[in-house]
Amino acid sequence: MFPVYMVIIIRFIALFTISGVVFLLKHKSNSLVIFYY
Repeated sequence: MFPVYMVIIIRFIALFTISGVVFLLKHKSNSLVIFYY
């Protein structure tokens, strides 16, 4: 069984990854990508 905080961390990582992919798809600019990460 995973501790509760591990599940929360994994969900936050997945959420930020999805939002990052959506951000990259909306704004296809290398400068924004470098600034975002």
